[in-house]
Amino acid sequence: MNSRWHILAWLLPLPLLCWIGHGLLFTSFMLYDDEGYILLSLRNFSAHGGLYDRVYSQYGPFFYAALDGISSLLRFEWNNTSGRWFTLFNWLGASSFCGLLVWRAARSWPAALYALVGSFSLLWIMLQEPVHPGGLITLLVALAAWAGAEAILADRPERLAWLCGGLGALVALTKINAGAFLVLSTGLWLLTGLRVGRATDAVRLVAFATAALLPFVLMRSLMDRPWVPTYALLAAISGLSAMLVCSHDPTRVNRSRDLLLFAGAGVLATTLVAVWSLATGTTLLGLLHGVVLDPLRHPGIYAFPVRWRPAVVPVAIAGLALVCAWRWRPHARSLLTAIALLRFVVAGGFAVALLPWIGTSQAALALCYGVPLAALFAVPLRPGENPRESRVPAWLAILLVLQALQAFPIAGSQLNWGTFLWVSLLALGVADAVAFFRIRTPRGALFASIFACAFAALQLAQLVRVTREREADGFSLALPGAQEVRLPAAIASALHVMSVNARAHSDVLFSLPGAFSYNLWAERPAPTLRNVTHWFSLLPESEQLEIIESLNAAERPAFVLQRPQLVYLAENGFPVRGPLVGHLRHDYHEVLRLDAYSLWVRKGRAIRPFGILERIPRHDAEDGNWRLTARIAPGGEEILGIEVMDTRLPAPSPATPARSLNLAAGGADDPEGRPATDLPTATFPLPPADACRIAFDWDGPAGADEARHHVFRLYGRGGRTVAYARFAEPIP
Repeated sequence: MNSRWHILAWLLPLPLLCWIGHGLLFTSFMLYDDEGYILLSLRNFSAHGGLYDRVYSQYGPFFYAALDGISSLLRFEWNNTSGRWFTLFNWLGASSFCGLLVWRAARSWPAALYALVGSFSLLWIMLQEPVHPGGLITLLVALAAWAGAEAILADRPERLAWLCGGLGALVALTKINAGAFLVLSTGLWLLTGLRVGRATDAVRLVAFATAALLPFVLMRSLMDRPWVPTYALLAAISGLSAMLVCSHDPTRVNRSRDLLLFAGAGVLATTLVAVWSLATGTTLLGLLHGVVLDPLRHPGIYAFPVRWRPAVVPVAIAGLALVCAWRWRPHARSLLTAIALLRFVVAGGFAVALLPWIGTSQAALALCYGVPLAALFAVPLRPGENPRESRVPAWLAILLVLQALQAFPIAGSQLNWGTFLWVSLLALGVADAVAFFRIRTPRGALFASIFACAFAALQLAQLVRVTREREADGFSLALPGAQEVRLPAAIASALHVMSVNARAHSDVLFSLPGAFSYNLWAERPAPTLRNVTHWFSLLPESEQLEIIESLNAAERPAFVLQRPQLVYLAENGFPVRGPLVGHLRHDYHEVLRLDAYSLWVRKGRAIRPFGILERIPRHDAEDGNWRLTARIAPGGEEILGIEVMDTRLPAPSPATPARSLNLAAGGADDPEGRPATDLPTATFPLPPADACRIAFDWDGPAGADEARHHVFRLYGRGGRTVAYARFAEPIP
């Protein structure tokens, strides 16, 4: 099979991965809603400029320059739909670069297939935070890894220097820690190959000291947390192991000019982005605070621990010992055989851990065991054979070890973004082990190919199953910019009803914690441009007071409360306090509650909510037969039917409603005393109209607690959701 067909072989899953990624992204919405905060900040920046000075953001200016440029060029607005398409591009792009890197270095289509599918699977976290800068960072890091590998294979260190210098600066100007790790790993790679006469040993000593001490310097402020010393020690040992492998090749020669090119590319990229920032309204002081000073405060504000698996430090020490033994005797056949066998064991264990009934985290395994063993997967098992190809795993190892530091201080999505290169390194290491044993066991290559294909098939089967289940259980959110987002009936109805009421009963909308997707869905502005999810810990008191002033000046202010999020933060040692929190609790009262969400308005105001069902017993029927009535907000779309869904069961198809319902419709502003039975009778389809009041008969459960498990969905053409109605929870 020629190389063209080999490339096609490992690229075959791409269309399927595209379908999977689309299905997963458009059936997800996370309660903490970083997505809404980022989307609102993108819109505010596009409208007002002045990043950091006027528009709040935790992220760097390159992210805003890139995304604002894309939306301006293609003439679209950032919303839940466009943000998910952008995330899908990053997800597929990063996975494809991983597969391409392995293909170019190993010339093995099974290894490339393993890297493509495995990287995509490990990066599943993309679906939890659409449009988050982490997606763009992942794409840029994967691009840097591939570009660096291409330069290494071509023996062009100057190309690696300027490409990765520029990309490192762009990543740093998106999120400074991730960029700093990319810059440092590239710098360490260049330093370990530097030849400057008598100063060579001193340069290498500085490089080794940097790799060993960096984790302790980075994590010094949280060393009193139980999980942090383990992290620092693990990263330091892993860094030393990777440096030993990177520095072993005497044929690799870098020159001082490579370092100059590296620094020059970084300075040029930084200058261009800084000039753009200043031209769009950011001040130098704002840029300094937004890019450097404010991110330095974040470890002390919020931290989420790594849950370490057993024996992680002993594994790291054992890995370092084996690497040291290899450096002492690099041609020892027995030692190389042991390392090759260990790679098979680790690859097999990693694959077994991904079986559906095991239920463990790929990223956690990559951090706990992949990072400490990264250097062992970079050791060249065939000394002197294909020296350029043998350098690529070492390049990946130093990238992986430093990128894994992204999970400090928050081991959430950063855990996946920081460890995804482990899959490519694993694929290269196993491919090298197969080539090592092929001399004595020709069938080893066939076995490894079968293993790689089986792994890819297993991962794809799991992803397809989850995607089909989620799509089958999803209903259109039917909100501005989120019409393509499909969620389970209970979640979709709660978000829809809450957004409709926020639009109808507010002119300024806020949230606690920050859930700014509601501002996009309700099409209502936030009080100021200083918006962030955890505003109570990230915004200073002066900016919170400005939000209070803006709320007081509004005629109909409201805010959405997510009580479970507050409970979660309090249970994890982050109580929510501040002048703005006190103002919201003291001056507002709850008027509507659905599941985890509730709507609060200024005290003294009362509202008549939309989409909330009231039950009127029918005395002329048996128990359990009720007349239900609700006010439905304008939908702007023809209503073809209505169906009932029990949220505890799989949702029925819109083509086969759960029950036959009698419908009556009338004006939403009917006098309070007018009984629902007096509304004029109507039949489907209902034409688009102003807000209306509907009433229908339902032979359903009589108990209020039982009834609250049901959602009533009004649908239009193609089964598209037009509106929801739910039973509201009682407000104490």
